[in-house]
Amino acid sequence: MKTKNQHYVPQFHLRQWSSDGKLISLYNKYNKKFVDNKAAIKNMASRDYLYDKNGELENLFCKIESKLSPLYQKIISNKSLSELTDFEWELL
Repeated sequence: MKTKNQHYVPQFHLRQWSSDGKLISLYNKYNKKFVDNKAAIKNMASRDYLYDKNGELENLFCKIESKLSPLYQKIISNKSLSELTDFEWELL
């Protein structure tokens, strides 16, 4: 699958600062303006064809991120790393 919009910060990471899972607030340092909860996560921290044009690397990152996202949520909800299994440590 070809993916044009490729993220250098995983979307699951950005969602931690979203109230609805789709929008976040941001500060634009160039025009010195704050945008409150109106910036689409799907367009943040990404570039067109950042990794490749055929989508192979982006697809690989997608597979890795799908395993990391639930682990990330577990760490945040527990506020601790002490409950991680050996397998989860290997994923990290």
